[in-house]
Amino acid sequence: MTTQSMQIAETILAQLGGNRFVAMTGAKGFCATGDGLSFKLPSATRADGKRVNHVRVTLNGSDLYDVSFYYLTTKALAVVSDSRDVYAEDLQETFTAGTGLYTRL
Repeated sequence: MTTQSMQIAETILAQLGGNRFVAMTGAKGFCATGDGLSFKLPSATRADGKRVNHVRVTLNGSDLYDVSFYYLTTKALAVVSDSRDVYAEDLQETFTAGTGLYTRL
């Protein structure tokens, strides 16, 4: 990993709430991708009944974020939902809407 990709991942985690985010959501297995951050969650059930256990936040060419929510099993990877062109200040709200997990008290 390059230092730039690590900086992008660290910035995304900070914008999600840093250590408070980790404590509130139980997120683990953080992985810096080339242009974003990927991590696992304990299985969360959204208001519509869909389950989410993996999230990927990617910095796009417009300097905004794309957030993808997945349900990963040993047999398949299912995309639950995607949010495109999310502003940094809206990342926590988008995460809560996509997973049903709160990022702060």
